[in-house]
Amino acid sequence: KEALRKPQRSVSFHKIEFRQFQRTLGDHPASRGAPVTLSWQFDPSHPTISIDDFEAYRPPRRSRSQIYMPSYHREEMLISENISRAAIRRAKKEVSKVREQRQKTVETLHNAPVEEAMESAKRKLKKIVNRTSERKEEQMLWERATEYAETRLREGSAISTTTKAPTKIQEARRNEEIISNFQMWQADDVVGVMSDADDFPLSF
Repeated sequence: KEALRKPQRSVSFHKIEFRQFQRTLGDHPASRGAPVTLSWQFDPSHPTISIDDFEAYRPPRRSRSQIYMPSYHREEMLISENISRAAIRRAKKEVSKVREQRQKTVETLHNAPVEEAMESAKRKLKKIVNRTSERKEEQMLWERATEYAETRLREGSAISTTTKAPTKIQEARRNEEIISNFQMWQADDVVGVMSDADDFPLSF
């Protein structure tokens, strides 16, 4: 039974080891002025202290306002680390440029729904305009076909010696001719040109 018992898993600490890194120029654009970050260089000596002594003597945690470091304080800290003023100025310009780019990105994200709605409205308006143009073109073709059929009908009536009104057969033939001409012009996507001659030429 003792062999089948699960081993107790626990973590314990008995000392704290301090490693002090050097400070150098950073590239984080969150704050104004020159940013500060830790370098890869550190003090090889590692002072240690027991965790009980650390908890007994450590100072209270700092507040947010105490953690905040003004830009002039950061510059003084960097100068004390032998960072040149020219390097600090270059870093400040680069950080300012990155901050402006981030601000533009945030503004673009806020305007994205408006831009999307405008693009959708443009697409819908374009479809409406296209449909209107198609209807106008069909109406024009239909009017031309009707005019041509009526012209042919009048010419046929002039040749005929009778003066009676067109019969139902003549009216049906007229309608068939209108529809036939309309379908032909619509399929070929051409516009007929009427003349005073008997034959009606089409331009291709």
